[in-house]
Amino acid sequence: MLLNYISCRVHFASKIHAIFIVGSGMFASIRTLSISAILSAILCLPLHAQSGADGILIAARTIYESAASKDEANRRAEYSSVRQLLDLVLEQHPGSDAALGIMLEETVAGIDVAELNRALAAQAQTDESPSTAASVDAETTTAEQSVTVEAALVPARPEKEVVKDIQTELNRVGCSAGTADGVAGRKTRSAFEDFLFYSGTALSLEDLATEAAVSALQGTLDPVCTSRWLAANAPDKLAGTWGYRADCKMLFGKARITGAMRLGMNAPGKYQGPISNSLGENGTIYATVSGNAVNTQINWPRQKTTSQLYTSTRSTSLSGKDSNNCDVVAWRN
Repeated sequence: MLLNYISCRVHFASKIHAIFIVGSGMFASIRTLSISAILSAILCLPLHAQSGADGILIAARTIYESAASKDEANRRAEYSSVRQLLDLVLEQHPGSDAALGIMLEETVAGIDVAELNRALAAQAQTDESPSTAASVDAETTTAEQSVTVEAALVPARPEKEVVKDIQTELNRVGCSAGTADGVAGRKTRSAFEDFLFYSGTALSLEDLATEAAVSALQGTLDPVCTSRWLAANAPDKLAGTWGYRADCKMLFGKARITGAMRLGMNAPGKYQGPISNSLGENGTIYATVSGNAVNTQINWPRQKTTSQLYTSTRSTSLSGKDSNNCDVVAWRN
C-alpha cells in the first residue's frame, strides 16, 4: 500500500501517464486518461479510506468535482470514469446503501447520479461520428458472419425430408404435386415450376430440393396455382399439335407406344382432334380441362382409352396414366 501511495504522488507531480507499482509487485501501463484518473484517485486516498465502498465513492466524488473545470473532451472522460467507479460499487457491494442509491439515481457521496447519467446519455447522442458508425457496421458484419457460420454448422436435412416438405407446401398453395413421398418426380417438378411462375419468387428450378424452396413456399399464403387460371386460359394453352409416348406394362415386360395428336377447341375448356400411334392406329381424342388436370377419352377402332393427365398451368407438357395403366407423357410440338 505504501508503494501505491508513493507512486500516486509521483503521477500527480509529473501529470503524464506512468507505470505504477501495485501491491503485488507487478507492473501495469495506464494507457488512457479515464483509467489513469480512476487509479490515481483510488491510490491517492488515505489508507484508512480505501476499504469497502467508501474508498471507491471518495475517488468517484474527487473526479466528479474536478470535471466541472475541464474542457468538454476531458469532462466527458471524467464523467465516464465516475460512472465506471459507480458500476464498481454495484458489482462489489451490491447490498450496500450506496449501491441502492446508485440504482435509484439519487445523490450518493455528493454525486448526482441522475444528472451524471443524463450527461453521459447526451454525450453518447452527440458523439456519433464516421469512425463510430464504421465500428457499428463492423460489429454488425461480425454478428452476421457469426450467424452465417452457425447456420453452416447446422447439419443438412436429408433431401427426402426437404422434398416431402416442398410437396406438402406445393399442394397447400394449389400447385398439385401429388403424394408427399419425398421423390422429386415429374409431377413435383411441374408443380414447382408453376409455383415459380405465379409466385414471382427469385428461385429457379435448380432450387427444387432446397431449404430455400421450403422457406419460399411456407411464406406463401395464397393458393397461387388455381384451377380458375387454367380454365380461363385453356384456349390459348392446349390448342395445337402434340407428340406423346405411352410406356405400358405387358405380361413379359414393357412396351412403348408413340404417336401424335392435334387438339382444337370446340368449347371453353374442351378440345377434340385426330390422334395416331406407332401401332398404325388412328382415332379421335376428346379432352376436357378440369382444374389442373386434363381428362381425355380416345376412341380407337377397337377400344376406348381414358386418361387423366396433369399439366402445368402454363401447359408446356401433359403427363399421367391411362386406363391401360400406361405412363403417358405428351408435349407440344
